[in-house]
Amino acid sequence: MKKTLALCLLTLLCGCSQPAPPAASGTPVASASPVTEDFSSIKDKSVKDFSMAPFGGMSKDLSVLIGSKLESGKGAYVPFMEPTTGNKVILAFIPGVDPTEVDARTPSQMKVSGQLKPITDAELVKSVEGKLGGSLFQQDGKPVYLLLAGDPWPAAGAAPTPKGTP
Repeated sequence: MKKTLALCLLTLLCGCSQPAPPAASGTPVASASPVTEDFSSIKDKSVKDFSMAPFGGMSKDLSVLIGSKLESGKGAYVPFMEPTTGNKVILAFIPGVDPTEVDARTPSQMKVSGQLKPITDAELVKSVEGKLGGSLFQQDGKPVYLLLAGDPWPAAGAAPTPKGTP
C-alpha cells in the first residue's frame, strides 16, 4: 500500500515516463448538444432512429486503415462515442460518401438507422481501437460495426429534426 501511494505521489510530482496511450484526435461534438442515447440500450441487430453524435475529423484515416475489409465500395467510416463512458465507440459505415467530405462536415446530433454487423478480424479490431483510443461496441461478446441505411447528416442548411417533432 505504501509503495503504491509513493509511486502515485512520484508520478504526480514528476510525471510519467511512459508515453500516453493513443487517443482519438478528431473533433468531439460540443457539450451543449442534446444527450445521445446510451449504447447499452441497443439490444437488436438493427437500430432505427437511434440518437447519436459523431466524433468528427477521423473518417479519412479510418477509411484508409479499414479499406474494404468490412464493406466494399465507396463510403466512409465514422466513429460515434458513447456519451456515458466516452471510451466505447460504435464504428459506422456511411455508404456512397467520400471520407474527406465527411471530415469537413460539422459534427452534430443525428438519428441513425442501420444493421449491426460483426467484425471478425481481430487484428483489424486492435488497429481500430488503437487509432480511436477506445473499445469498439460489442454485442454478444463480439465487436460490431453499424452499416448505416443512408447518410444521416442533415442536408446543407437544414437543421436536424428535434426529437418528438414530425
